[in-house]
Amino acid sequence: AEQAVELAPTSAYAQRVLMDVHFFRGERSAAIAAGEAALALNPYDVDVLADFGGRLAALGEIERGEAMLAKAAQAAPGLPPWVDYHRVIAAYLRNDAPAAAAAADQLMGEGYAPGLLARALASHLAGEDEAARADVRKLVALVPDWGSEPDAMIARFFPDPAVARRVRSDLAAVGLPIRNSAAVAN
Repeated sequence: AEQAVELAPTSAYAQRVLMDVHFFRGERSAAIAAGEAALALNPYDVDVLADFGGRLAALGEIERGEAMLAKAAQAAPGLPPWVDYHRVIAAYLRNDAPAAAAAADQLMGEGYAPGLLARALASHLAGEDEAARADVRKLVALVPDWGSEPDAMIARFFPDPAVARRVRSDLAAVGLPIRNSAAVAN
């Protein structure tokens, strides 16, 4: 990703990919800087706007992230499922069960692991723990690492320690097999 940015320094797409790499490595400042660079290079790229907004929400900058997600949805209705995933997570993080459920209703299919994760969190927030448990079981069946390495998976999707602790607690409450470790306790 860094080489792509070097080769195409005016590519918003290359900066977006770099943002995602930094995000999944847990490199908050670098992820935000790359997202801001991508948006500066092409403020009209709806994918950059939505992806950056989703990453910001997962990093705890919920208000700013949701504003970007709303702007992207307004500019291009019918965005891909990963945008709905981000919308669910943002609503979940601000404890808005109706908004999380509405966004989760857009997540279709059983083969999209982030969608199952988001639906489980939204269902738990709404007090529908049996539905949340069912989605957690499907998630673990689809991606076994969620069952064998839950802390690593949570950290990957939620690099902000406070957000990760909340997600960890909620997923454990609906049956994700989490051992008593402090891996996400940072």
